[in-house]
Amino acid sequence: MKKMLMMLSLVTLLVPAAAWAGNETALTGLPGWYSRVPTGALNTHMYFAVDALDSNNLYIGGMNIASGSMQDIFLKTKGLAFISYDAGEVIRDIANVIGAGMAGSVLNPDESSMCTMSDLESWQTEDDTGHKTRYTWAACGNYIGLARQTGKFDVKFDAPTIGDKKETFTVMHSFDGKSGVIGTASGSIYRFELSDDEKDVTFTEASVPYMGNPEHPDSSPSIVAMHFIDGRNGWVAATEAEVIEVEEYDRPPVEEQYYYRTHILVTSDGGGNWTEASTIDMPNEDPVHTVSMLSYTGPLTFEGGWIAQEIEMIDRDEGFLALSAYDNTEQQGKVAKLLRTIDGGKNWSDCMINMQVGTISSMFGDTQIFISEVAAMHFWRGQDDVIRGRVAASAFVTKGGSGSGGNPPKYFAVAMFGTEDGGATWNKAPELGKVEYDMMSQSAPACATGRLFDADFIDRYTGFGVGEKGTVFRFQHKCTKQSDCEFGYFCSVEEATKLQCVPCSDIGLTTHPGSIDKCGGWEPPPEPDPDLGGRDAIERTDSGSDSQGFSDVISGNDLRDETETSGSGCSGSAGKSGTTGATLLLMLALIGIIQLRRRTT
Repeated sequence: MKKMLMMLSLVTLLVPAAAWAGNETALTGLPGWYSRVPTGALNTHMYFAVDALDSNNLYIGGMNIASGSMQDIFLKTKGLAFISYDAGEVIRDIANVIGAGMAGSVLNPDESSMCTMSDLESWQTEDDTGHKTRYTWAACGNYIGLARQTGKFDVKFDAPTIGDKKETFTVMHSFDGKSGVIGTASGSIYRFELSDDEKDVTFTEASVPYMGNPEHPDSSPSIVAMHFIDGRNGWVAATEAEVIEVEEYDRPPVEEQYYYRTHILVTSDGGGNWTEASTIDMPNEDPVHTVSMLSYTGPLTFEGGWIAQEIEMIDRDEGFLALSAYDNTEQQGKVAKLLRTIDGGKNWSDCMINMQVGTISSMFGDTQIFISEVAAMHFWRGQDDVIRGRVAASAFVTKGGSGSGGNPPKYFAVAMFGTEDGGATWNKAPELGKVEYDMMSQSAPACATGRLFDADFIDRYTGFGVGEKGTVFRFQHKCTKQSDCEFGYFCSVEEATKLQCVPCSDIGLTTHPGSIDKCGGWEPPPEPDPDLGGRDAIERTDSGSDSQGFSDVISGNDLRDETETSGSGCSGSAGKSGTTGATLLLMLALIGIIQLRRRTT
């Protein structure tokens, strides 16, 4: 993302918060989605990292952008960390000691002290006595912070150094609360492990293949997405990025961000060694969408390249990769794209999803509204062996009026798309239709809900998202009858106004009202092997055979043997847990603010 773009986006945060702070509001045209500004949030807050332990307990990370002149905006920017015990209704500040670089009263103008939080990873363990302990990690620029049972981020650990500079952390995965894998902006990957006394962290650099680009020797790959299906098998997406100084006529040179190839790396030993499965290199156009402008009619084109945002694997073979087309002209993501693999990431096919959700009509004519950025994905294989999934995203709606001559705000709407039939067809919401908007207006279009920076699906029916202006989004799929919930879940009838699909693991094998149909034959998954870890899936050995497969931790559903494949939907080839590539864009842009400020002082 361009450096100036981030500065423009920060300005849009300085809008008074809605009067319904703390109270939840259903999002129009987006079933199951709700938003609120939690009690404790300010209108200058922006949240861009979230992780949830369950449907009530979630951690939130972000920044506070104090109002004032652009010259002082960096000095008034503070990192934030919160916890909520009530699904985001009230948030509590938990920065504590880590505030030396994360939430101090005023940050020093020093890159190392800036907490550009890019990822959160929570874990809860239970010992033989039933005592539960929480561990939550925050990737915070040049260090990681740790919050334990007290909920406070009271410890931080500096990142390893390359030469005379510290690494910048981007995405992470925690196996058991005390160890995990973390990626960096330089393209390096590390295993990290908390010491027995919990006072130190050991970083062990992983073996990563060379990802240089001879056509763009000054570009460097950054780890932008990560996903593990267990404690051994993981995937990362690394996108090559480069800042180019461009001269525009008689104006001073400006810096522009470009993205090139995306590398898919895989590990089978828990992140110690990585190999390259594939390299994805696509042209700066999208054949799915056609645009017409003056005498031109053809595929949607842009300058800036594709950046990976999320990668989600269902098993060792099948998975999905979300990309966003970055447009230097518009200085933002233009349209999202979803690719699919059926061979572990070696080949990828375009799902060819039409991402248009509406049209904005203004004095300048009609412009298409596209789903433009992906915040989270969740795919699973049902009991009928059919792949289903949900994708949380944002759609760029339009720019607003510039008001007093400043930079115009940008308006986004939360969006979602998914499949119920293995990828053969895709549904999306909301369908905005034709949106009439006065470009000189000082108010947002009625369909604008805020930008979704990060999201986390707890399971197929529940999730959270966070975004601009201190907004927390909640997703809760509603059910009206038992057939609305898949095996392993039941439609709770305890509260008629809150009918939702509840995992059988929440109640155990009981005769809970309404649960017999869905939980009568359900068996809890085996206890996770400490050597495997991972919340998404646990490895098991099938009875009566030597083959190994995977079971969903929540439902216990079979995630298929590692040797099986399926090719339904998104066929062809071309040529991802963690936080999104959009967060990396945010971090790169914030670093750009520092550089820009230094050049102007």
